Amino acid sequence: MKLYIKDFIFNNGLVNFYMLLNQKYQIKLESNYLEFELDDNDFNDILDWFLDEFDIVYQTDNDRVYFDEQLKKFILDKKFDVSGKSNGNDVKNVYSYKTTTDLNLSRDEIQSLFKDFQQKNDYKKNENIPDAQNRVIISITKQEAVKNYRNYLIKEKEDRIKLDSKIHTFENGGKSFREFLYNNDHNFLHNS
Repeated sequence: MKLYIKDFIFNNGLVNFYMLLNQKYQIKLESNYLEFELDDNDFNDILDWFLDEFDIVYQTDNDRVYFDEQLKKFILDKKFDVSGKSNGNDVKNVYSYKTTTDLNLSRDEIQSLFKDFQQKNDYKKNENIPDAQNRVIISITKQEAVKNYRNYLIKEKEDRIKLDSKIHTFENGGKSFREFLYNNDHNFLHNS
């Protein structure tokens, strides 16, 4: 894999990326690019670190209703959001969903558990639980949210990893992370 300086021109990205990778991987810094070998797990680790460290996926101060599989009840916890999201699918794909069948509960049982939750917590917001596809949003950790978002972003096609949504807008220049990945001459994520 080769990374060219122009792919990381903003925020000293190439230097920061080199320093990060140099801690774990054998890499070579050339005059205008980094060269190194990555397997899929290495790439996933790096992307997960990036999404977490720079709060691309983060929890807000607002609450959301989740189903806790361990407790077998609904709970309130902080919502997840995505910095620089381009549409609602970015956030939707951060969450984990399970059907009533996966939870070994009927639709009526889920609705009854939600009504109990509403009464015990004086929760007045009317929500469609379960949704039209008989799914509920499962309580997850930030690490699980990051992994879900990474899986949503990554699509493999002809040796390239595709991102189908911007995941960060850099402070200088107004370019998104995705725009850096798809440079005309040198694709950031093209294995060479």
